[in-house]
Amino acid sequence: MQGIYKGDRPVDLARLKPPRLDLIDASRYFPLYPVEATRGCTHACAFCSTRYVHGLGFRTRPVGHVIADIERAGKPAIQ
Repeated sequence: MQGIYKGDRPVDLARLKPPRLDLIDASRYFPLYPVEATRGCTHACAFCSTRYVHGLGFRTRPVGHVIADIERAGKPAIQ
């Protein structure tokens, strides 16, 4: 184990794999399906950790990938 893990560059959101929903017991949660369309923020608020976790800037996933995640959900409610 290392004390700090730091990436050289932000993750390419076009290369993200779909989440492993089979690992979640859906009966224990609201009937919602998580869909990640963006990461980051356009602001750099001093109190917020987002800029340290995702870096400065705002990035988006390809629209086709987001639509595929929504279709894969097969549920009327997404979040």
